Amino acid sequence: RFGNDGYAFWFKLLEKVSSSENHVIDCRNPIKWQLLLAKTLTNEEQGAAIMDLLCDLEAIDAQLWHERKII
Repeated sequence: RFGNDGYAFWFKLLEKVSSSENHVIDCRNPIKWQLLLAKTLTNEEQGAAIMDLLCDLEAIDAQLWHERKII
């Protein structure tokens, strides 16, 4: 669905989570969300769509993402 962009996003997300404190990224902070988008080379729309797909695939906690924007 997202081709190489989706693959790259997923692995960059894993890198970011694994290096963050407590292995959590709180995207309620707009700066952290923008940094994640910059690291993954995606825009807001594509980043949100990939995150929704990751929720559907149960790769991330959908409840935490949809209710609190926490990865």
